Amino acid sequence: MLYWCPGHEEIEGNCKLYELAKEATINNNIHKQAIITSSLSKLKQLAKKNTPILIPLIEEEKKQVKFKTGIKKIAEKLGMLEKGISELIHQL
Repeated sequence: MLYWCPGHEEIEGNCKLYELAKEATINNNIHKQAIITSSLSKLKQLAKKNTPILIPLIEEEKKQVKFKTGIKKIAEKLGMLEKGISELIHQL
């Protein structure tokens, strides 16, 4: 079950995200639609396909945030972390 908690208040563009997150937790139908993905790239594909309203928000965030490390490298590191966590959970 998911629980919605407000955070990062007063950050531009987050209001719509909060509304969607809160609505998803109120409906409590998420467990019927849960999709377990095998990789970070698959999750990104599903997110883009199923949440077109968020794409402009994400693109706007990219313009506002400057990373010293390229976003692609950050995504690769997150992918490696995801695999490590998956392996750890599997071992448990």
